[in-house]
Amino acid sequence: MYSWFDATVASNINTLTWNEGRKHKKEGELKQISKLFSSSYLRDMHAAMMSKAATAGKVAEAYLSVELGYIDKMPFAMSKVLSKKTELGDAIFFGFEETVTPTGSPISTGARAVLLQAKVTDQYRQICNPTVPIAPNIPGTSTFNELNLLNTWPIFDLYERSNSKICSLAGIDLSVGRSPPYSFAWYLAAPRLHSRLNSQIQLKWPSWWMLGAAIHRENCDIQFGDFLQAFLKGNQLNTSAGNLEVGASFNCGTGPSGPTTDWDKLCCKILKLVRKHPAPVSIFGSGIIRSASTSKIPLYHLPKTFFWPWPRFYYSVLNNTGGFFYEFTRNGSRMFQANFDQNGASRGTQCKIRPPRCSAESRSRDKKIPVIIVTSYRIEIKD
Repeated sequence: MYSWFDATVASNINTLTWNEGRKHKKEGELKQISKLFSSSYLRDMHAAMMSKAATAGKVAEAYLSVELGYIDKMPFAMSKVLSKKTELGDAIFFGFEETVTPTGSPISTGARAVLLQAKVTDQYRQICNPTVPIAPNIPGTSTFNELNLLNTWPIFDLYERSNSKICSLAGIDLSVGRSPPYSFAWYLAAPRLHSRLNSQIQLKWPSWWMLGAAIHRENCDIQFGDFLQAFLKGNQLNTSAGNLEVGASFNCGTGPSGPTTDWDKLCCKILKLVRKHPAPVSIFGSGIIRSASTSKIPLYHLPKTFFWPWPRFYYSVLNNTGGFFYEFTRNGSRMFQANFDQNGASRGTQCKIRPPRCSAESRSRDKKIPVIIVTSYRIEIKD
């Protein structure tokens, strides 16, 4: 997935994340999470991705969406080895990708997810050398239970809320076919500072939000952009226990190709939950950003009706003489092919209509809590 997401894109996102995070250095955990995914940050991160996606050679990325997933206080796991119901995390990444031919026929689809347990620290020792689980790991505390869950993944039942009496999923066993350490969840850490920034802070927290595997005393030394790159591409990152994947693939299809593993079922359940419950206004305010808008790639000299009022289209340039672009509507999408002469004048357009596929899932207008969903549509160009 996302072969165009290279080291340059990752580096740009690291810089963007540092610049955004340091503005809110005095805030607590939940406020820092909400500020991290501000509208300006999302737009800049989206533009950094699209800058490569639109020039990916013979395969053109036509659409990409980045949204925030907030799952604090929902859902909870309950297990015999946990002293109480325990959160699965504070945030979640979903990555979807669908490859289609120029006629709209699907070639392949892919989906990945990773849970994130966020922590903010003002402890001097952790600021100097951040290690999992960031907060003191005292038996019986929430921090202790969280690490126990994310590190060992015992068999558990899933509950929507801490006060839920009936479980949503029973007997979930993510360890089947896998061995520890597990890649399903990672720690996401940031400093909380009451003094001025200095060079040592940026040295230890170069992307402000840093990540580490769910392993006790694991260093949180992976930058945010590098983590996102490894997640979307299905790459592994180096940890104290060896190389480890970031998250895992899952399937939410229907019929015989539907969810089969417990990880599939868990991801599908979380997708449904985040569309069901409203986001907390006390943390995110009333104006929740649902998704980042695409960067305004020039549409050459297309007729005015094709791009007014802006934005209706998400365009991908294939070469100097043509390209593809999508119009997204509430009911689905329409794909167009455009051809140009050497001066950039339109030589004609052709509408290709295809039924919505991943777009119906990822751009659902029913979502009350936005989810981080990175979605792209690729058009395969054959010689």
